[in-house]
Amino acid sequence: DDSMDEAFYIRAGINEEQGDIDQAIIDYTRAIELNPETPFYHNGRGLTYGKLKRYEEAIDNYSSAVRLDPEYATAYNNRGYALEKLNRFEEALTDFDKAIDLDSTRSAFFSNRALLYSSTDRFEQAIRDFDQAIELKPDHANLFNRRGIAKRSIQRYEEALQDFDKAIELAPDSANPLM
Repeated sequence: DDSMDEAFYIRAGINEEQGDIDQAIIDYTRAIELNPETPFYHNGRGLTYGKLKRYEEAIDNYSSAVRLDPEYATAYNNRGYALEKLNRFEEALTDFDKAIDLDSTRSAFFSNRALLYSSTDRFEQAIRDFDQAIELKPDHANLFNRRGIAKRSIQRYEEALQDFDKAIELAPDSANPLM
């Protein structure tokens, strides 16, 4: 196979890492034109649009990715994140649920759903998802920090303090519990 789609895809990632977002989108688009059936290309371009806060275009790309691969958990998670940014909370929740149903080993999927629950004042559900995320990534200080914030929101102060203490213990140079 002599198609250059992979070269454009890889170059897009490098351009994105180096901050040339416009060129990254051009390269992702070229990769998609050459091989439109590759869901990773659509997901990559979606992430790039998301960095530009062009969430509708990001959602379109994630939707293409899951159309091409209905088992692509990361694309559901990414689309959920973009939907949440547009305050389309129930649609976002559906996508986070789907991502977790497809792959329950990813701490970030639980964390993203927990953040959605927190932002919609469903703190008990948020705490349960942070519990799952922490079980998967017990050394991730920010998960303890965010769970502490959720606990504080429902006056579970002693537990919140324990979470903030753990966050500070894990990342003493960067912990900022009141973010």
